[in-house]
Amino acid sequence: MIMIVGGDGKLGSALAARLRDLELPFIATSRRAGAKYYLDLRDVGQVARFRPRAAILCAAETSISACRDNPTDTRLVNVEGNLALARQLAAGGCFVIGLSSNRVFDGSSPQVPSSARRCPTSTYGWQKAELERGLFELGELGCVFRLTKVITPAMPLFESWRSDLGACKEIHPFRDMSFSPIPLELVVAALIQAVQAARPGIFQLSAADDIGYAEAAKQLAAIMNIDESLVQASTSPEPMPKYTSLDTSRAERELGWQTMSAAETLDIYFDA
Repeated sequence: MIMIVGGDGKLGSALAARLRDLELPFIATSRRAGAKYYLDLRDVGQVARFRPRAAILCAAETSISACRDNPTDTRLVNVEGNLALARQLAAGGCFVIGLSSNRVFDGSSPQVPSSARRCPTSTYGWQKAELERGLFELGELGCVFRLTKVITPAMPLFESWRSDLGACKEIHPFRDMSFSPIPLELVVAALIQAVQAARPGIFQLSAADDIGYAEAAKQLAAIMNIDESLVQASTSPEPMPKYTSLDTSRAERELGWQTMSAAETLDIYFDA
């Protein structure tokens, strides 16, 4: 049985749907009151009742600003709760995959190898780096998935762009903020393959390169056959990493990860 921790989030719910389609046994936890498999990472004492053979830790606070403004509360979930749960599960022989981020690096170079020294510049990045270290202590029962920007169906930002451009309204994406988009469904497929094979260590999932948000908005305008002059690039109010992309060599070799360019990925997403 596979355990999805945080099964009502976007990634967790997509994993659950795919496992259901594949007819693979799983449970998906939630901290919502009355949930069938209730689990709050602020209190993992109740985990003893679960006996999965593998677990994917999807529950986290991923907001950069929330982690910056509330470091103690967010660390309780992102680090302490996830690691306490991972250690309890591993003690029973469970293989554990934890989700991390390109934010464990400073963004000064593209295509960062998995072996590079962690050098986060944000509270969120430091929390993910600490989570990684704890998962590595699990040895053959621990795995880290470092992800860049996972794009999901009907993302609010992109849908607001589409709506405004369709109404001939200007949009103001950041020119100095980049991302390396990866499709949700491909992330789900890679996670399921890794959890079934119980492959420890680090996997990095990323596009082949980075794209600026302003450039992405112009790409959408072109697909919609809208005048690109409606895309009025703006400057981020705070410094942003120049690069977010990661080297995906191991994922390509062992999981069949298909590394596409950022523009190719967005073409598929925007067309859909």
